[in-house]
Amino acid sequence: MYDIGLPEFEILKRETNKDNDYTYTVVPKAAMKWCPECGSANIVKHKKHNRIIRDLNEYEHRVGIIIQGHRYKCKECQSYFGEDFDAVDKSERLTKRLKTMVQKECFEKTFKVIAEQYGISQTSVKRVFDEYIKEISADYKAYAPQVLGIDEVHLHSQYCGVFVDVLGQRVIEMTKDRNKVTVKEFLAALPDNQEIECVTMDMWRPYKDAVRDVLGNVPIVIDKFHIVKELNKTLEDIRRTLRKDMEKGNRVSLKNMRFLLLTGNDNLSQRQSNQLKLLLNEYPQFNVPYQLKEAFRDIYLYCTTREEAKQAYSEWIKTCHDSNCTAYDSFIDMVKNWHTEIFNYFDYRYTNAQTESLNNVIRETDRAGRGYTFEVLRAKILFRGSIAKKGKFNYKGNS
Repeated sequence: MYDIGLPEFEILKRETNKDNDYTYTVVPKAAMKWCPECGSANIVKHKKHNRIIRDLNEYEHRVGIIIQGHRYKCKECQSYFGEDFDAVDKSERLTKRLKTMVQKECFEKTFKVIAEQYGISQTSVKRVFDEYIKEISADYKAYAPQVLGIDEVHLHSQYCGVFVDVLGQRVIEMTKDRNKVTVKEFLAALPDNQEIECVTMDMWRPYKDAVRDVLGNVPIVIDKFHIVKELNKTLEDIRRTLRKDMEKGNRVSLKNMRFLLLTGNDNLSQRQSNQLKLLLNEYPQFNVPYQLKEAFRDIYLYCTTREEAKQAYSEWIKTCHDSNCTAYDSFIDMVKNWHTEIFNYFDYRYTNAQTESLNNVIRETDRAGRGYTFEVLRAKILFRGSIAKKGKFNYKGNS
Protein backbone atom coordinates (compact mmCIF):
# COMPACT_ATOMS: atom_id res chain seq x y z
CA MET A 1 0.00 0.00 0.00
CA TYR A 2 2.83 2.37 0.90
CA ASP A 3 6.34 2.84 -0.48
CA ILE A 4 8.89 4.73 1.58
CA GLY A 5 11.84 3.87 -0.63
CA LEU A 6 13.51 1.45 1.81
CA PRO A 7 13.53 -1.92 0.00
CA GLU A 8 14.88 -3.83 3.03
CA PHE A 9 11.51 -3.53 4.77
CA GLU A 10 7.97 -4.62 4.26
CA ILE A 11 5.44 -2.07 5.45
CA LEU A 12 2.69 -3.40 7.71
CA LYS A 13 0.80 -0.18 8.37
CA ARG A 14 0.94 3.60 8.60
CA GLU A 15 -0.60 5.58 11.42
CA THR A 16 -1.11 9.33 11.87
CA ASN A 17 -0.85 10.92 15.32
CA LYS A 18 -2.46 14.08 16.71
CA ASP A 19 0.38 16.23 15.35
CA ASN A 20 -0.27 14.85 11.86
CA ASP A 21 3.04 12.93 11.88
CA TYR A 22 3.35 9.52 10.23
CA THR A 23 4.50 6.33 11.94
CA TYR A 24 5.29 3.34 9.73
CA THR A 25 5.47 -0.15 11.22
CA VAL A 26 7.75 -2.39 9.17
CA VAL A 27 9.42 -5.81 9.29
CA PRO A 28 12.73 -6.84 7.70
CA LYS A 29 12.35 -8.83 4.50
CA ALA A 30 15.41 -10.95 5.25
CA ALA A 31 16.75 -12.49 8.45
CA MET A 32 20.36 -12.24 9.65
CA LYS A 33 22.59 -15.01 8.22
CA TRP A 34 25.96 -14.47 9.87
CA CYS A 35 27.34 -13.60 13.26
CA PRO A 36 29.04 -10.17 13.05
CA GLU A 37 31.55 -11.25 15.71
CA CYS A 38 32.87 -14.61 14.43
CA GLY A 39 31.20 -14.98 11.03
CA SER A 40 29.46 -18.23 11.93
CA ALA A 41 26.19 -19.13 10.25
CA ASN A 42 25.13 -21.08 13.35
CA ILE A 43 22.82 -18.38 14.72
CA VAL A 44 19.28 -18.39 16.08
CA LYS A 45 16.66 -15.78 16.86
CA HIS A 46 16.90 -14.91 20.55
CA LYS A 47 13.90 -12.63 21.13
CA LYS A 48 11.77 -10.01 19.44
CA HIS A 49 13.23 -6.52 19.40
CA ASN A 50 11.60 -3.33 18.15
CA ARG A 51 13.71 -0.40 16.98
CA ILE A 52 12.36 3.14 16.66
CA ILE A 53 14.08 5.41 14.15
CA ARG A 54 13.44 8.72 12.43
CA ASP A 55 13.28 9.20 8.67
CA LEU A 56 13.04 12.05 6.20
CA ASN A 57 9.84 14.06 6.27
CA GLU A 58 7.13 13.06 3.82
CA TYR A 59 5.28 16.02 2.31
CA GLU A 60 6.04 18.08 5.46
CA HIS A 61 4.83 15.23 7.70
CA ARG A 62 7.49 14.07 10.15
CA VAL A 63 8.09 10.35 9.82
CA GLY A 64 8.96 7.70 12.39
CA ILE A 65 9.60 4.03 11.66
CA ILE A 66 9.05 1.12 14.04
CA ILE A 67 11.12 -1.87 12.93
CA GLN A 68 9.69 -5.10 14.33
CA GLY A 69 12.81 -7.24 14.31
CA HIS A 70 14.78 -9.65 16.47
CA ARG A 71 17.91 -10.03 18.47
CA TYR A 72 20.08 -13.05 17.67
CA LYS A 73 22.40 -15.45 19.47
CA CYS A 74 25.46 -17.10 17.99
CA LYS A 75 25.85 -20.73 19.13
CA GLU A 76 29.54 -20.69 18.27
CA CYS A 77 30.82 -17.64 20.17
CA GLN A 78 27.79 -17.19 22.42
CA SER A 79 27.46 -13.49 21.52
CA TYR A 80 24.17 -11.63 21.21
CA PHE A 81 23.55 -9.05 18.50
CA GLY A 82 20.89 -7.05 16.75
CA GLU A 83 20.09 -6.61 13.08
CA ASP A 84 22.05 -4.31 10.80
CA PHE A 85 20.33 -2.54 7.91
CA ASP A 86 21.88 -0.71 5.00
CA ALA A 87 19.36 2.12 5.36
CA VAL A 88 19.80 2.71 9.11
CA ASP A 89 22.72 4.49 10.74
CA LYS A 90 24.38 2.38 13.41
CA SER A 91 25.28 5.19 15.80
CA GLU A 92 22.05 7.20 15.63
CA ARG A 93 18.36 6.34 15.61
CA LEU A 94 18.11 7.79 12.12
CA THR A 95 17.99 6.55 8.58
CA LYS A 96 21.19 7.22 6.69
CA ARG A 97 19.37 9.46 4.24
CA LEU A 98 18.04 11.62 7.08
CA LYS A 99 21.51 11.83 8.59
CA THR A 100 22.90 12.98 5.24
CA MET A 101 20.18 15.63 5.00
CA VAL A 102 20.90 16.87 8.53
CA GLN A 103 24.60 17.15 7.69
CA LYS A 104 23.77 19.29 4.66
CA GLU A 105 21.20 21.50 6.34
CA CYS A 106 23.40 22.23 9.37
CA PHE A 107 25.29 24.74 7.26
CA GLU A 108 22.19 26.75 6.43
CA LYS A 109 19.91 26.26 9.45
CA THR A 110 20.32 26.32 13.20
CA PHE A 111 20.41 23.11 15.21
CA LYS A 112 17.13 24.12 16.85
CA VAL A 113 15.31 24.59 13.53
CA ILE A 114 16.53 21.23 12.21
CA ALA A 115 15.58 19.46 15.44
CA GLU A 116 12.04 20.85 15.27
CA GLN A 117 11.78 20.14 11.55
CA TYR A 118 12.52 16.42 11.90
CA GLY A 119 11.37 15.79 15.46
CA ILE A 120 14.77 14.90 16.90
CA SER A 121 16.81 16.42 19.72
CA GLN A 122 19.27 19.29 19.27
CA THR A 123 21.85 17.05 20.91
CA SER A 124 21.40 14.52 18.11
CA VAL A 125 21.70 17.23 15.47
CA LYS A 126 24.91 18.56 16.99
CA ARG A 127 26.32 15.04 17.33
CA VAL A 128 25.64 14.35 13.64
CA PHE A 129 27.23 17.70 12.72
CA ASP A 130 30.31 17.14 14.90
CA GLU A 131 30.84 13.68 13.42
CA TYR A 132 30.56 15.06 9.89
CA ILE A 133 32.94 17.96 10.60
CA LYS A 134 35.48 15.59 12.11
CA GLU A 135 35.28 13.52 8.95
CA ILE A 136 35.72 16.35 6.44
CA SER A 137 38.24 18.24 8.61
CA ALA A 138 40.66 15.35 8.29
CA ASP A 139 41.06 16.12 4.58
CA TYR A 140 40.86 19.93 4.80
CA LYS A 141 43.97 21.99 4.29
CA ALA A 142 44.09 25.76 4.14
CA TYR A 143 45.75 27.02 0.99
CA ALA A 144 47.67 30.10 -0.06
CA PRO A 145 45.41 32.24 -2.29
CA GLN A 146 46.67 34.71 -4.86
CA VAL A 147 45.21 37.58 -2.81
CA LEU A 148 44.86 37.04 0.92
CA GLY A 149 42.45 39.18 2.95
CA ILE A 150 43.09 39.51 6.70
CA ASP A 151 40.38 40.90 8.92
CA GLU A 152 38.64 40.27 12.23
CA VAL A 153 35.13 39.78 13.55
CA HIS A 154 34.01 40.63 17.07
CA LEU A 155 32.33 37.64 18.70
CA HIS A 156 31.59 36.90 22.34
CA SER A 157 33.61 39.85 23.69
CA GLN A 158 36.73 39.09 21.67
CA TYR A 159 38.16 39.56 18.19
CA CYS A 160 38.58 36.46 16.05
CA GLY A 161 40.90 36.41 13.06
CA VAL A 162 39.36 35.88 9.61
CA PHE A 163 41.47 34.90 6.58
CA VAL A 164 39.88 35.12 3.16
CA ASP A 165 40.65 34.15 -0.41
CA VAL A 166 39.68 37.52 -1.88
CA LEU A 167 39.44 36.37 -5.50
CA GLY A 168 37.87 33.01 -4.61
CA GLN A 169 35.42 34.74 -2.25
CA ARG A 170 35.62 32.25 0.58
CA VAL A 171 36.91 32.03 4.15
CA ILE A 172 39.95 29.76 4.34
CA GLU A 173 40.48 29.98 8.12
CA MET A 174 39.18 31.46 11.36
CA THR A 175 41.29 31.82 14.51
CA LYS A 176 40.25 32.40 18.11
CA ASP A 177 42.18 35.65 18.29
CA ARG A 178 43.94 38.10 16.00
CA ASN A 179 47.24 38.65 17.81
CA LYS A 180 50.56 38.67 16.01
CA VAL A 181 51.66 35.22 17.16
CA THR A 182 48.44 33.60 15.93
CA VAL A 183 48.59 35.37 12.56
CA LYS A 184 52.24 34.40 12.10
CA GLU A 185 51.50 30.77 12.92
CA PHE A 186 48.71 30.69 10.37
CA LEU A 187 50.78 32.33 7.62
CA ALA A 188 53.80 30.13 8.30
CA ALA A 189 51.67 26.96 8.12
CA LEU A 190 50.14 27.84 4.74
CA PRO A 191 51.45 25.51 2.04
CA ASP A 192 53.13 27.44 -0.80
CA ASN A 193 52.69 30.77 1.02
CA GLN A 194 55.27 32.23 -1.35
CA GLU A 195 52.53 32.14 -4.00
CA ILE A 196 50.62 34.95 -2.25
CA GLU A 197 50.90 38.01 -4.48
CA CYS A 198 49.13 40.57 -2.31
CA VAL A 199 47.59 40.94 1.17
CA THR A 200 44.66 43.23 1.98
CA MET A 201 43.99 44.36 5.54
CA ASP A 202 42.94 47.20 7.79
CA MET A 203 45.38 49.27 9.84
CA TRP A 204 45.98 46.78 12.63
CA ARG A 205 49.73 46.83 13.21
CA PRO A 206 50.10 43.15 14.28
CA TYR A 207 48.74 42.09 10.86
CA LYS A 208 51.42 44.09 9.06
CA ASP A 209 54.20 42.90 11.36
CA ALA A 210 53.14 39.26 10.98
CA VAL A 211 53.02 39.53 7.18
CA ARG A 212 56.45 41.16 7.06
CA ASP A 213 57.95 38.53 9.38
CA VAL A 214 56.60 35.57 7.41
CA LEU A 215 55.97 36.74 3.84
CA GLY A 216 58.71 39.32 3.53
CA ASN A 217 58.02 42.18 1.14
CA VAL A 218 54.76 40.94 -0.34
CA PRO A 219 52.66 44.04 -1.18
CA ILE A 220 50.18 45.05 1.53
CA VAL A 221 47.09 47.02 0.54
CA ILE A 222 45.08 48.92 3.11
CA ASP A 223 41.42 48.63 2.24
CA LYS A 224 40.18 51.87 0.65
CA PHE A 225 36.79 51.58 2.34
CA HIS A 226 38.56 51.52 5.71
CA ILE A 227 40.41 54.74 4.82
CA VAL A 228 37.20 56.48 3.74
CA LYS A 229 35.56 55.22 6.93
CA GLU A 230 38.30 56.89 8.99
CA LEU A 231 37.82 60.05 6.93
CA ASN A 232 34.09 60.01 7.68
CA LYS A 233 34.82 59.54 11.37
CA THR A 234 36.83 62.75 11.27
CA LEU A 235 34.00 64.62 9.56
CA GLU A 236 31.55 63.19 12.09
CA ASP A 237 33.76 64.47 14.94
CA ILE A 238 33.70 67.90 13.27
CA ARG A 239 29.92 67.78 13.02
CA ARG A 240 29.56 66.86 16.69
CA THR A 241 32.00 69.56 17.81
CA LEU A 242 30.29 72.32 15.82
CA ARG A 243 26.88 71.09 16.87
CA LYS A 244 27.69 71.67 20.54
CA ASP A 245 28.03 75.43 19.92
CA MET A 246 24.63 75.72 18.27
CA GLU A 247 21.27 76.57 19.72
CA LYS A 248 19.11 73.62 20.71
CA GLY A 249 16.71 73.90 17.76
CA ASN A 250 19.54 73.95 15.26
CA ARG A 251 21.22 70.98 16.95
CA VAL A 252 18.09 68.88 16.40
CA SER A 253 17.87 69.72 12.71
CA LEU A 254 21.57 69.07 12.19
CA LYS A 255 21.35 65.69 13.88
CA ASN A 256 18.95 64.58 11.15
CA MET A 257 21.40 65.67 8.43
CA ARG A 258 24.22 63.29 9.40
CA PHE A 259 23.50 60.99 6.47
CA LEU A 260 23.82 63.78 3.91
CA LEU A 261 27.21 64.89 5.21
CA LEU A 262 28.77 61.43 5.44
CA THR A 263 27.40 59.88 2.23
CA GLY A 264 29.48 60.36 -0.90
CA ASN A 265 28.03 62.96 -3.21
CA ASP A 266 27.95 60.46 -6.08
CA ASN A 267 25.67 58.21 -4.00
CA LEU A 268 23.05 60.89 -3.26
CA SER A 269 19.80 61.18 -5.17
CA GLN A 270 18.89 64.50 -6.78
CA ARG A 271 16.53 65.27 -3.92
CA GLN A 272 19.23 64.49 -1.35
CA SER A 273 21.76 66.63 -3.25
CA ASN A 274 19.36 69.56 -3.08
CA GLN A 275 18.89 69.02 0.66
CA LEU A 276 22.67 68.98 1.11
CA LYS A 277 23.04 72.32 -0.72
CA LEU A 278 20.46 73.86 1.57
CA LEU A 279 22.25 72.44 4.61
CA LEU A 280 25.65 73.83 3.59
CA ASN A 281 24.11 77.23 2.81
CA GLU A 282 22.45 77.36 6.21
CA TYR A 283 25.54 76.07 8.05
CA PRO A 284 28.55 77.34 6.04
CA GLN A 285 30.96 76.20 8.78
CA PHE A 286 30.49 72.65 7.40
CA ASN A 287 31.25 73.58 3.81
CA VAL A 288 35.06 73.38 3.90
CA PRO A 289 35.27 70.10 5.90
CA TYR A 290 32.66 68.54 3.63
CA GLN A 291 34.37 69.65 0.41
CA LEU A 292 37.70 68.35 1.71
CA LYS A 293 36.11 65.00 2.49
CA GLU A 294 34.73 64.78 -1.05
CA ALA A 295 38.05 65.87 -2.55
CA PHE A 296 39.84 63.03 -0.79
CA ARG A 297 37.23 60.51 -2.00
CA ASP A 298 37.86 61.77 -5.55
CA ILE A 299 41.43 60.46 -5.30
CA TYR A 300 40.04 56.92 -5.13
CA LEU A 301 37.34 57.61 -7.70
CA TYR A 302 39.39 59.24 -10.44
CA CYS A 303 43.12 58.63 -10.02
CA THR A 304 44.39 55.84 -12.22
CA THR A 305 48.05 55.60 -11.20
CA ARG A 306 50.04 55.67 -7.96
CA GLU A 307 51.89 58.86 -8.92
CA GLU A 308 48.67 60.59 -9.89
CA ALA A 309 47.11 59.61 -6.55
CA LYS A 310 50.15 60.79 -4.56
CA GLN A 311 50.13 64.12 -6.40
CA ALA A 312 46.41 64.56 -5.76
CA TYR A 313 46.93 63.76 -2.09
CA SER A 314 49.73 66.35 -1.79
CA GLU A 315 47.41 68.95 -3.28
CA TRP A 316 44.69 67.86 -0.85
CA ILE A 317 47.01 68.42 2.13
CA LYS A 318 47.92 71.87 0.75
CA THR A 319 44.22 72.72 0.45
CA CYS A 320 43.70 71.72 4.08
CA HIS A 321 46.52 74.07 5.15
CA ASP A 322 45.38 76.91 2.89
CA SER A 323 41.85 76.56 4.32
CA ASN A 324 43.17 76.66 7.90
CA CYS A 325 41.36 73.37 8.47
CA THR A 326 43.25 71.50 11.18
CA ALA A 327 40.49 68.98 11.92
CA TYR A 328 42.03 66.48 9.48
CA ASP A 329 45.52 66.65 11.03
CA SER A 330 45.19 63.31 12.85
CA PHE A 331 43.88 61.72 9.64
CA ILE A 332 46.89 63.09 7.75
CA ASP A 333 49.20 61.60 10.40
CA MET A 334 47.49 58.24 9.96
CA VAL A 335 48.00 58.33 6.19
CA LYS A 336 51.64 59.25 6.77
CA ASN A 337 52.13 56.20 9.00
CA TRP A 338 50.58 53.87 6.42
CA HIS A 339 51.55 55.79 3.29
CA THR A 340 53.07 52.90 1.32
CA GLU A 341 50.29 50.43 2.11
CA ILE A 342 47.53 52.96 1.36
CA PHE A 343 48.95 53.98 -2.02
CA ASN A 344 49.69 50.36 -2.92
CA TYR A 345 46.00 50.24 -3.82
CA PHE A 346 46.72 52.16 -7.01
CA ASP A 347 49.13 49.42 -8.10
CA TYR A 348 47.06 46.48 -6.79
CA ARG A 349 43.35 47.26 -7.06
CA TYR A 350 42.13 44.95 -4.33
CA THR A 351 39.88 45.71 -1.37
CA ASN A 352 38.54 43.95 1.69
CA ALA A 353 34.96 44.38 0.50
CA GLN A 354 34.49 40.62 0.04
CA THR A 355 36.10 40.00 3.42
CA GLU A 356 33.65 42.38 5.09
CA SER A 357 30.77 40.67 3.32
CA LEU A 358 31.89 37.28 4.63
CA ASN A 359 32.28 38.79 8.11
CA ASN A 360 28.61 39.74 7.95
CA VAL A 361 27.78 36.10 7.15
CA ILE A 362 29.79 35.04 10.22
CA ARG A 363 27.92 37.50 12.45
CA GLU A 364 24.53 36.44 11.10
CA THR A 365 25.37 32.77 11.61
CA ASP A 366 26.54 33.45 15.16
CA ARG A 367 23.40 35.46 16.02
CA ALA A 368 21.13 32.76 14.61
CA GLY A 369 22.92 30.07 16.58
CA ARG A 370 22.72 31.94 19.90
CA GLY A 371 25.67 30.42 21.64
CA TYR A 372 27.55 28.35 19.09
CA THR A 373 30.99 27.43 20.31
CA PHE A 374 33.87 28.85 18.29
CA GLU A 375 34.54 25.37 16.87
CA VAL A 376 30.96 24.97 15.63
CA LEU A 377 30.88 28.47 14.14
CA ARG A 378 34.24 27.97 12.44
CA ALA A 379 33.06 24.69 10.92
CA LYS A 380 29.80 26.23 9.68
CA ILE A 381 31.71 29.02 7.95
CA LEU A 382 34.70 27.07 6.72
CA PHE A 383 32.85 24.13 5.20
CA ARG A 384 29.58 25.75 4.14
CA GLY A 385 30.67 25.98 0.50
CA SER A 386 28.77 27.99 -2.02
CA ILE A 387 25.06 27.37 -2.10
CA ALA A 388 23.56 27.87 -5.51
CA LYS A 389 20.28 29.75 -5.41
CA LYS A 390 17.59 28.98 -7.93
CA GLY A 391 15.92 31.80 -9.77
CA LYS A 392 12.25 32.25 -10.59
CA PHE A 393 10.60 29.19 -12.11
CA ASN A 394 10.98 29.14 -15.88
CA TYR A 395 8.03 27.64 -17.76
CA LYS A 396 9.96 27.56 -21.03
CA GLY A 397 12.12 24.61 -21.95
CA ASN A 398 15.75 24.71 -23.01
CA SER A 399 14.93 24.32 -26.66
